[in-house]
Amino acid sequence: MFQKSPLEHEFHDHDAFVSARVQRIQHGIYSDPEKLQFYGTTSTEMKATFVSVTFAFHPMYSLKHRFQRTIISIKASDDKQHGLRIVKFATHIAYGRISTETLHWTFSLSSTIGVTQPFNASVTPSTSFDRQKVIDAMLKIQGSAISNNGLESSKLVWSLEENQEQATGLPREFTFIFLIKRMDPDAALRLAVTIKPVCSKDIGNDILPHEPIGGQWVNLGTSEMGQRFSSTPFNFATMAGQFEDLTELSGNAVTTAV
Repeated sequence: MFQKSPLEHEFHDHDAFVSARVQRIQHGIYSDPEKLQFYGTTSTEMKATFVSVTFAFHPMYSLKHRFQRTIISIKASDDKQHGLRIVKFATHIAYGRISTETLHWTFSLSSTIGVTQPFNASVTPSTSFDRQKVIDAMLKIQGSAISNNGLESSKLVWSLEENQEQATGLPREFTFIFLIKRMDPDAALRLAVTIKPVCSKDIGNDILPHEPIGGQWVNLGTSEMGQRFSSTPFNFATMAGQFEDLTELSGNAVTTAV
């Protein structure tokens, strides 16, 4: 299946590779008057676009290098350079561990709640170990929707930190999803993806390990892409707790409702 890539970067000397690829785009509506009131509108629905982006963190010699942590940010706009607001996103909060025997990840996720307004979500890892000890010894993922250029909830930021106890680096591949409020459904969609990686050792000589990569605007056009939800136009407000389940992490994931 053809995918569009807002970001690809191969570190000097081929020691590592990172990429962001858009897997799914679908236009639809978000119709839920109770939640839409947080936008200060009396409208019963708004135009929305679902986007799925898969990230790859590929250390080509993992015995020498690993990705210890990273910050990922995504901004969206139309082709008229109007910033677009984020309605929903996932993953919100996740903790994970990898089995040293099977190399299989297990994650605990928080479910996504409504629109990106001042709600609080939290998740407690399900385990028999001491809670504080386990959280400190887990891979941690947290996402937020923040303001950008004066527009609320228009920039997504995810932070990922490796399990410090296991020192196994970040997952090699994972998928985050988000829903965008479209001002003009006929306008092309643009994304700017930035990744700021931190590695166990300096990778190559072309950039500093703490310097962000990417950030360029990529025009994705107006067409849809990838797997589609059944009805047209699809009402994304009907997804409820299923939204978080559309994220992809390399292992088992258990969603915790909040």
